[in-house]
Amino acid sequence: MARIIAFVVALAVSTHASGEPQSLDTATEAQFATFLRSFRRALADDDRDALALLTAFPFQYEGVDLDAAAFRRIVPVLFPPAVRSCLADAQPLLEEDRYVIFCTPYGFYFGRVGGEFRLLEFMADGEALEE
Repeated sequence: MARIIAFVVALAVSTHASGEPQSLDTATEAQFATFLRSFRRALADDDRDALALLTAFPFQYEGVDLDAAAFRRIVPVLFPPAVRSCLADAQPLLEEDRYVIFCTPYGFYFGRVGGEFRLLEFMADGEALEE
């Protein structure tokens, strides 16, 4: 029953640009949910080592490819308090083969690397910039 509920909730928040629900795999949903709990816990605890383990490298920031050590240093800038608060509660959206969470002023993209979910990249949220 829990899988059915999770599937229905995921379908409700996951749509293509056309508005049609995307096809979801419940095992993938469960794997992402586990990853997201770990990511959120690491953010809440300001555990930069754990965040680095949950991130794909090189990670591009301001046009520079960062390694894990450099990423740890930019965590406070990339994840200020308002963004951390948003990431703690915001619902992820499925976009093709990855997930995105929008937290002004960024969209954070998560996807699989070597079969495991990781933070892949972030981009300025164009809709937030229009305000």
